[in-house]
Amino acid sequence: MTTITADDIRLDQTCTACPEQYDAYTPDGRKVAYLRLRHGVFTVNMPHAGGTTIYIAEPAGDGIFDPGERDDYLREARERIAAHLAAADGRPSVMALSIAITAALEDAAIADYRLDGGKVIELHVNEIAEVVGRVLKEQP
Repeated sequence: MTTITADDIRLDQTCTACPEQYDAYTPDGRKVAYLRLRHGVFTVNMPHAGGTTIYIAEPAGDGIFDPGERDDYLREARERIAAHLAAADGRPSVMALSIAITAALEDAAIADYRLDGGKVIELHVNEIAEVVGRVLKEQP
């Protein structure tokens, strides 16, 4: 397996300010991290928002980086992402797989909303193996 370096991580800016945020991708197109600067705190979460926080910093910028600091913080973020992927030997963590499988099952499910705000999900057992298999095939 080829080791992914910081230079291999591609960042796509998804919001320019308040918060300034990015999605990070591997060369094969896998989304592996979410970066956000909001209220003076820059965080990198893997594999998505709400995932494991692997980097926290406090740049001068509040909801957008100040001139001259963006490149340094984004470079550090890419280095942390690459290191985290290398530590996992390029494989997704159990938590990342659990999140992906849960999301895929919810997408495949039929949901009915109750009046009290709850949600009833109907998914047939024979569909679970297909969904889990699809998620696992998408992983390296």
